[in-house]
Amino acid sequence: MNDFDVKYADLKGIHLVEANAGTGKTYTISSLFVRLIAETDYEVQKLLVLTFTEAATVELRERIQSRCREVLERLEQPQKSATDGDEFLEYCAKKYAADDKVVYRLQQAIVAFDESQISTIHGFCQKLLRDYPFQFGVNPDFELLPNPKPMLLDIIRSYWRMFFSEEEHWVKKVFQSTFLHTAKGIRSPEEFYALFGDTLYNEFPIHPKSALTSRFEAYCNSHNVSFSLNSLVQFIDETSTPNDWVESGVEEQKQEQELFHTLTELWIKDLRRLFLDEKKNRGLLDYNDLIRAVASGIGQSTSEFLTVLRQLYPVALIDEFQDTDPVQFHIFKKLFADTNQHWLYLIGDPKQSIYRFRGADLEAYFSF
Repeated sequence: MNDFDVKYADLKGIHLVEANAGTGKTYTISSLFVRLIAETDYEVQKLLVLTFTEAATVELRERIQSRCREVLERLEQPQKSATDGDEFLEYCAKKYAADDKVVYRLQQAIVAFDESQISTIHGFCQKLLRDYPFQFGVNPDFELLPNPKPMLLDIIRSYWRMFFSEEEHWVKKVFQSTFLHTAKGIRSPEEFYALFGDTLYNEFPIHPKSALTSRFEAYCNSHNVSFSLNSLVQFIDETSTPNDWVESGVEEQKQEQELFHTLTELWIKDLRRLFLDEKKNRGLLDYNDLIRAVASGIGQSTSEFLTVLRQLYPVALIDEFQDTDPVQFHIFKKLFADTNQHWLYLIGDPKQSIYRFRGADLEAYFSF
């Protein structure tokens, strides 16, 4: 990768800027912003700057605005040199000296800075959904659900009561015993959430599948029944007897572990559906929904609507790009990287990726 110098970098095209911790990443982003204002006709509203956290957004917004003021002050007072050896300020003083257009652009950018598009990725997606709810297929009056945990726990508790209601069917009793006692067992809805909460929030397939799950899926396909708890009761009842589940040998323990795995798959499938239905009925979207709704809408959009979105933001700077997950990566690639017309900067450090547990995809980073 070539060394990146913010003073001389070509503004056009797509750039992956690898900025290590402590190397002035914010300095680079704010200086790029100044150059984009000074050297293009784009207004401040057209420059999209995205990062990952609210705290980082506040810091970046303050630093970019401060940078614009510093450069403007340097141009308005050419006799005053930088006392801290800031090479970029000196570069701007020489390059834009006596350029009234640059001074005017910076003045306008500072005046209109409240309209600048500097936000988190989730904030960016929320704005798109607010502005174009019908195109993205969301309730135009949706409310944000910032903390979905209480709602999801209530759904798990309700499902737990249903699953552990008194039963006479031998298969259902086996299910209950397996859930409670296999391996360390799961003894409460709270324990289930602690183990599988992150999985419930996403839509990724559950891997690896157990051998029992594979046989059960084949059974569902051949009998034209749904992949559900009721169908699993039918499958187990037809393919085994109560005595098959009372021994304690190695094979029987393996069989119980496979059943436990299949039961958790079914729980996750049903709970995801119930969680989605509850949010939809109440007109709510959580942070994950914001990303998924935009990604899905962009994937199914007409070329005309994509053109509208792309014209909103001809320039994008994406901070902490190493922490993007595959869904976020799809949004950026579709909107900004597939046009050959956008100016796109992806700034990040793969060694600093801290969101792998949320699906952050370093392969996406390097594939660019």
